Amino acid sequence: MTEAVGVSVALAGLGFAAMQVTGSAGRVVAGWLADRLGGGARANATVLLGQALLGVGLLAVLAAPGLSRPTALAVVSLVGATILGFTGLYYACMTALVPTEEVGAATAGGQTALNAGALLAPPAFGWLADTTSYRAGWLLLAVVALAGTAAIAVVVRQTR
Repeated sequence: MTEAVGVSVALAGLGFAAMQVTGSAGRVVAGWLADRLGGGARANATVLLGQALLGVGLLAVLAAPGLSRPTALAVVSLVGATILGFTGLYYACMTALVPTEEVGAATAGGQTALNAGALLAPPAFGWLADTTSYRAGWLLLAVVALAGTAAIAVVVRQTR
């Protein structure tokens, strides 16, 4: 935020703090929406799909050249509601899709995948930002989120 958009470190920190707040709010809203859709794996996956699609769009916006400071800060804060606001539905959907005796293994595998992404994405983003541009880093995140969105779409289609 400081290098790509030109905001102060303090303002960038406020934007990322807002991302955490909207992530918490996103969890509540996503759960409420899934309940309104009838609950269960399909409803959870449907809301996850919506969050993923919005997240991809927001990440793509961050890759746009000439983004204004207020727009960039607003988009960063909204990313939280989509990208950070998925965990409750993710685990609810995952545990509904596997047999009861496999829930522990599925949860461990899911957590391992989440941690691997959290460990690998920041260095990959930084490397792209250093060697090409911040735009390339945001586009990488958008592409990865789009791949995840495709996987969620499969789950929505195959669950009843």
